[in-house]
Amino acid sequence: MKATPRQIGLLQSYGISDPPKKKVSCWRLIKFIKEGNGTRGNTESERISLFLEAREKWIGKKAEYQPTGKDVIVTSIYPKDLIEVAATRESLHKFSSNQPPSPFNAGYRYAPPRKGCSSCSLGLLTLKTS
Repeated sequence: MKATPRQIGLLQSYGISDPPKKKVSCWRLIKFIKEGNGTRGNTESERISLFLEAREKWIGKKAEYQPTGKDVIVTSIYPKDLIEVAATRESLHKFSSNQPPSPFNAGYRYAPPRKGCSSCSLGLLTLKTS
């Protein structure tokens, strides 16, 4: 389903000029802004800034999907829910990582393009410089 005018208006009032197109994506982003997900950003304005910075840094950029080494193009950024954050923490703990979990997941497509898209934790991607 498409995002509602109310959702779009609220996200635009937060300074998100190009909100997600899907209703569920808008709902998830609004929930993250209002409540957080236990990662970073203590206030609404901090969480908005985190989202805008991540979107600017990643959308449309080539990255390496670390588990496979394959090149991907990041197509979307969206907040993790609490279950995904808990799973990421557990995974990081298994590998003795002191890195805090990323608050976001990334949608991506393979580069060069293949059929379909996928998503992963933003922490599993490394930006490519060239």
